[in-house]
Amino acid sequence: MKNIKDRINNKLFKQEETVELSAEKVELGLVQDLDKLLSRMKAIDKALMKSVQEYVNQINEFSKVQSKLESSYNQSSLDSEDAEGDIKQAVDLVGKISKQAKDLGFDPKDIKGMSDVVRVTENLEDTIAIFKRNESDAKKILSI
Repeated sequence: MKNIKDRINNKLFKQEETVELSAEKVELGLVQDLDKLLSRMKAIDKALMKSVQEYVNQINEFSKVQSKLESSYNQSSLDSEDAEGDIKQAVDLVGKISKQAKDLGFDPKDIKGMSDVVRVTENLEDTIAIFKRNESDAKKILSI
């Protein structure tokens, strides 16, 4: 009978050991899963920190550029308005001088400063045109 009793005890103890080993395998598997997850999370943390830092840096750079754009846009707008006023005066004055010169029999081009005023007026008009071509882009960026 001892043989049967020994066999039964052996079977019971082997089952308990197997159960314990299975539980240890499960625990070990969970610990390994946790280690893998931790490794992934550390890598993601490092990558995320780097990408968020770059993102914040770009926002700061954009903010600086946006501020400079706003300042230069405002100054260009004021300068363009001033130039447009001067162009109107120049056109009016050149017209009057040209008429008087023709009445007196002179070629208006021979009058000192006339060709310079015409040249500068053309330059101003070209520069104002460049400003106006780009104005809508600046307004979009600045949300004006």
